Formats: sequence, C-alpha cells, structure tokens
Amino acid sequence: MSLVSNADHYFTIAVDECSNWSMKGILFHESISHGICFGSVQELILNVDQILDDVGSPKQTLQMRSFSGIIPSGFTIKEYDGEPRKGNVETFTVCIQYRYHAGWQGTVSWQNGGKRESFESELQLLRLLKGGSNRTFPEKEECLNSCHLTISDYDSGRFTGRFQSISANRTRQFNALVDLASALKCFMEGKRTEMLFDVPMESGTKASFSIKVMFRERGTWQGVVYWREGREQLSFRSFKELLHIITFAVESYSSKKEAVLP
Repeated sequence: MSLVSNADHYFTIAVDECSNWSMKGILFHESISHGICFGSVQELILNVDQILDDVGSPKQTLQMRSFSGIIPSGFTIKEYDGEPRKGNVETFTVCIQYRYHAGWQGTVSWQNGGKRESFESELQLLRLLKGGSNRTFPEKEECLNSCHLTISDYDSGRFTGRFQSISANRTRQFNALVDLASALKCFMEGKRTEMLFDVPMESGTKASFSIKVMFRERGTWQGVVYWREGREQLSFRSFKELLHIITFAVESYSSKKEAVLP
C-alpha cells in the first residue's frame, strides 16, 4: 500500500502565457519526475485530476459523470524534460485540500509576491490564476444562463467553433484554436447587453451542445448539458464536471467518426 503525504496535494504551476483565451505553461508535482506541459486551462484541470486519481488523495467524493456509452480515457500527458523552473508570467503553488461537490477546494500562493488566497471551486481558482478575485463571483442576473456550443475542431482543450446565447442575440465565433474553459467562462459571464454578431446556429463538425446554468452555488455552476449528436441530456454539478463531460463526448464522437472514414 502506498503512503500518501500532504505534499501530494501541492502543485507548482509555471504560467508562461496568460490571456483571455489561453493559459499555457508547465505543471510540476512530486509524484512525477518530469513536468507536464499544458496548452489550456482545460488541459491543466484534466492533468491535475488524473494525478490526484493516481495518487489517491484527496479522493473525489463524487464520480465524474459522462454520457451513456462514453468511457473516459486517460488524458494524454505531454512531458517536459527540463528542470523545474518558474513561469515567464507567474508561478503559483496550489494546494488542493478537498475534492467535494465535483470540484476543488484549497489554497493558491503567488511565488513572486507572497500573496495567498483560498478557493472553493476550480472556477474560483481560474479567476485567481488569471488575476481576478474570488470575492467577485458574478451574480446570476448579471450573466447569461444558457448557450449553444458548436465545436468544429478540437485539440487538448482548445477548439474552433461558436457560442450562441439561447435567450439573447449574442454570438461569438472562433476561427483559431482557443482555450475552451476560458472562452466558455468569459462568454457566459459577459454582460447581457454586450452585442456581438448574429450567426445562424448549426451543428458542429466535432460535436454540438446546449448548456443551461440553473444555479451558481459554492463558487461554481450547476445545470444541464444536452449533447445534440448523442441526443442525451445530463446534469452537471460543477464547471469542472461540465468540462469533463464535454471533453470526453467530443473525443469519443471524433474517434468514432474517424473510424468509419474510408
């Protein structure tokens, strides 16, 4: 039986690039001899969860959901062979103390400035990593509650595609690979009055989803996601679980389509 120490809860995140639509860098953990490169927030989240599952602590109190027939596969790790280093933009030490409510709870420290903050969800952690505050969680009435998502191309948490609000005339299209987690967060938390351009809704080449956020509790989102190609609806209990559900559905649907090509 392997021994689990408190040190297993700590990660060093060296951020080399951080903007509205991307976060790139290297993840370090004492259980692995090499670093892990990540090209998006979603890739970072999936890698951290996989490491914690392998270590066995802190255990997830709720198993991540997935659509029927979807078997979540191990996320592909991109190794970094160099020595541990600081990020070009910022370096964080993240301690994940618990994995309650299908999310993360813990603390994050800034190595450059000595600042330390607590978070009660992965969505709050994302805000802190990108320079925000965990005390300014948007109120429900200030945000969009529903949207369509079409994905035309996908690569490790980055995608090209389109968000379109269901209840308002608001659309954003991406013609280059962007960070799915960051883009979805920014779109849903944008002001209702922000008008972009109107584009008719269409199915995605990879997959299409309709997302409805019903509650914003514990610093994260709860709601339902409908997978149009699979014709199935599933409830999600956190922003992180929503990302898991979408990622594994896209990967499974893409692999099935590629398998039937001549």
